[in-house]
Amino acid sequence: MKKLVLFLLLIPAILSAQDLQYAQQIIKTLSSPALQGRAYCTGADKQAAQYIVQEFKKYNIQPLVPGYLQEFTLTKNCITDSVYLYIDGHKIDLGSQYIVEGDAPSMAGYYYIYKLRNPKHWKSFARRKDRDSFFVVVDYKNIEKLKKDKAEIYKAIRSNRMQAAGVIILKDNFYFYPRSNHKFYPLIYMKHDAYPVVAEKLWISIRSQEKQFETQNILGYIKGQTDTMILITAHYDHLGRLGQVYFPGANDNASGTAMVMDIARSFASRKTIPHYTLIFALFSGEEMGLLGSTYFVENSPVDLDKVKLVINLDMVGSGDKGITIVNGKTNPQIVNLLRQINQQNNYLPEIAVRSNAPNSDHYPFTQAGVNAIFIYTRGGYKEYHNIYDRADKLPLNRFTELENLIISFINQYK
Repeated sequence: MKKLVLFLLLIPAILSAQDLQYAQQIIKTLSSPALQGRAYCTGADKQAAQYIVQEFKKYNIQPLVPGYLQEFTLTKNCITDSVYLYIDGHKIDLGSQYIVEGDAPSMAGYYYIYKLRNPKHWKSFARRKDRDSFFVVVDYKNIEKLKKDKAEIYKAIRSNRMQAAGVIILKDNFYFYPRSNHKFYPLIYMKHDAYPVVAEKLWISIRSQEKQFETQNILGYIKGQTDTMILITAHYDHLGRLGQVYFPGANDNASGTAMVMDIARSFASRKTIPHYTLIFALFSGEEMGLLGSTYFVENSPVDLDKVKLVINLDMVGSGDKGITIVNGKTNPQIVNLLRQINQQNNYLPEIAVRSNAPNSDHYPFTQAGVNAIFIYTRGGYKEYHNIYDRADKLPLNRFTELENLIISFINQYK
């Protein structure tokens, strides 16, 4: 009898371990080199979508639209050929030492370097007739010292009002952002220790091409006792490739995708029918400006008036410091129920709230009058929009706890 009781007590822990293993496998697959950052220029978004669809089919998640895929188009500037940068003959390593913003044009050749020691003097360079022969270099630390003029001068330099051939900003914390349209110049962020003390000339090679792509949202559902719906959402796309490097996107947002898929798997495996119809929406185009979620809202295959709540999950791979609920301040009832469940089960150290913000896929829903929250985890894991956001580094230390919190909330929310 004691052994039976012990076994029954161990069942939740065993199931939690299995759930985490499933999520880990999804994150590992989605952030693998084979999927090259789940973006459009290499067709990796379609490969990721096929993988997710197969998992939905495996666990009998029903298609909300034919074939699960809601297709739409976007435009992207592609930089998939190798990018090279040499300063006075020394090669600078892409990804680890510098990054080129995603709207850079094609260019190749030698350029002189103009170090802008006082950022206030950018207009003096703009008066030079030979400025298209130079890359302007400025230290971000010197911009920060300007205090009240900092924002305007940073904007002027970043947008290259000097009309130089290119701009290099020395900054140790940099993040890659994809862009759609070509600029007439490349904007480069470079770590301080990668830039020589004395530099006179650089050689750069970039090949880019603006293209239009057809991508897709992935939409599945589980029929509930009522046609009132809860949408559980995440974006599965990421930044793709930049030249010879790719951005794995384990936390952003293979983690959220994995949690949505595992929640779907959990509800599909139960004999009891959930009270609400559950929609599982995995969006593309988030990194390009919330394009997939916006398309869903504007071309919704469901009646948005029947959506009781959208729960959006983005970057949920840590959690040792708790979670934050964006748009939580306008939803005290939801926050109170989450906190009550959390307190009863000791899932997370803290549940913080923020006002609404256009920082993830919940936002287009709120603009259309649909109640939506966005949950992300907080903790020591800081990799973001860089080449180090890898599955083997992602702690997932409160992943199962957050998932259990959300499942309990869905079961109790009325």
